[in-house]
Amino acid sequence: MAVTKLATVTPSSTNLAVFTSIPGTYDDLMIIGSAKSSYTSTTAFSTYRMSMRMNNDSANNYSWGLWGVDGSSLQVQNEATWDSTYVYANASSHSSNVGWGHFSIYIPGYKISTAYKAFQMVGGYSTTASNQSGWTGRGQWLSNSAITEIDINSSFGNYVAGTTMTLYGISNS
Repeated sequence: MAVTKLATVTPSSTNLAVFTSIPGTYDDLMIIGSAKSSYTSTTAFSTYRMSMRMNNDSANNYSWGLWGVDGSSLQVQNEATWDSTYVYANASSHSSNVGWGHFSIYIPGYKISTAYKAFQMVGGYSTTASNQSGWTGRGQWLSNSAITEIDINSSFGNYVAGTTMTLYGISNS
């Protein structure tokens, strides 16, 4: 297996991170990142999400499910058809927040044109020194198109300086 760094984005003062012109020369893709938003209004778990879209597709062509623990509370979310996929790993700048959100997204078979694109997401963030949250999930882009662009949007507030996301191409041979 060979892993190749394709691109790194460092969004700041914007709510959008974009990977474009993704080559179709790898078997799988992986994104690893750390994120924090400028949002300060609340610490509700929904404010820690990002939304992900493939090829700038904003139609209801995504299905996904996420399971996680926010502090000591179990949280479950799922959608059969939605306009994006949620990833919970975008720490806010709320005054009690002590850190950054961290995540990975694995997309096997991103260039196959005969099947929908499945992916796995893992993420987490801290809201206080004693309140840690972790999420895992699975999603699907309901399209047979090869993935050539991935957009990751901060759902609340803009990304702050220091946010970084790196896209890797993985060759299995």
